[in-house]
Amino acid sequence: MPLFREQARGYKTTEYVLNSVRAKNEWLCYGTAMSTTEIVAEIPRLSHEERREIMRRLIAAEEDAATLAECDRLALERFQMLDALEAEDEKNAAR
Repeated sequence: MPLFREQARGYKTTEYVLNSVRAKNEWLCYGTAMSTTEIVAEIPRLSHEERREIMRRLIAAEEDAATLAECDRLALERFQMLDALEAEDEKNAAR
């Protein structure tokens, strides 16, 4: 069943909660927002499977963020090494 029909009936589905979190409390399709307090209040009403799905997606988002942060750190480290090598080459070329 499409999310729009479920939302029209007043149900707050797992997708609705996840989209609210993902859009930082801005639900663009309906022009309504769900605050963090509303999201937290909705959690006990979700089924076990829905809560597990939310947890799985939160963990995946954290892992993605950690992976991106590590890539950024390594890239910065490598660029700094290149800058040092270029500076050394310029210093040696000036002799």
